[in-house]
Amino acid sequence: MEIIIACEKCGKENTINSINLKKADLHDAERNCVRVTYYACDDCGHKNIVQYDDVETRGIYSKVEHIVVKCMRKRIKNETVSPKDKKKQERLSKQLKRKREALEKQFSGKELYMDDGKIFS
Repeated sequence: MEIIIACEKCGKENTINSINLKKADLHDAERNCVRVTYYACDDCGHKNIVQYDDVETRGIYSKVEHIVVKCMRKRIKNETVSPKDKKKQERLSKQLKRKREALEKQFSGKELYMDDGKIFS
């Protein structure tokens, strides 16, 4: 799957896919850890952060992924998918979205550092 996103710095439209999307484990000045998903602009090289995750959001995502796979297996076997599973997936997906939005507010605009102490830019 490919999507087109404009660079925050220069405005050039970049085609984003699983090949040019990268992840990095970073921390802020208070040593709060976060994993960012980003892409580098084809034109200016600016690293544009797409998503913030921490241990909690990765755990929630893992649960959502498990439920989705479970439902897909049931559909392939022509079995009915439990309404309970659907509701649980929806609840966890909303929770994941809220947590990621909170992380974005917390870390957006802050200087983030790599493990070697260099600023992520």
